[in-house]
Amino acid sequence: MRNTLRRYQTKKNKTSRYKRYRDGYWIKSRYLLYRWWYKFLQYAEQDEKREVDWSKYDGWGGASVVLNTRFEKWWQQRWKELFGVRSEKDKARYEIASRKARAETIRITLLVYENRDKTGRDLFDALNKRYSKLGSLDMYETDDEGEYISVNGKLRERLIDSKYINQHIKRYRQQADRLLDQVCRGEFGR
Repeated sequence: MRNTLRRYQTKKNKTSRYKRYRDGYWIKSRYLLYRWWYKFLQYAEQDEKREVDWSKYDGWGGASVVLNTRFEKWWQQRWKELFGVRSEKDKARYEIASRKARAETIRITLLVYENRDKTGRDLFDALNKRYSKLGSLDMYETDDEGEYISVNGKLRERLIDSKYINQHIKRYRQQADRLLDQVCRGEFGR
């Protein structure tokens, strides 16, 4: 009981958002957020309409390294220098911009961007088949006839090409554009 109380007090009185990661170092956000930042940086560099300001990414290795290196290898070589700190009171060279960066929303945004060639309905169906929990997209399932119904079964609504699907997909596409623009400026997660 006393250990549980002590752990709760420690978390409650925590002075920073950093998490102990590895080798005595701390990182500010979850590992996956950095991975998605890297993916969006790759997509921004490949996009002909966007131009990445590589002066904001000192230590990342430049465009050729980012485009040609798998994230895991890149991370192992650079995470301490770019994102790690010895004390949770220190500041890392690069940090996720927002304290409220929502991992689930960024993950879905990345998936929507990666499937940008699909229409709203096709994308909705593909994401629901592949991933069981997609935030607000998972509240509907299909019945025997292929019509979407609510999970609780009370509300039956035909959602083929509906405003609901299109609004959600549009919102994630707009979020992807915002994240790509942020990455071009050297920040992520606002």
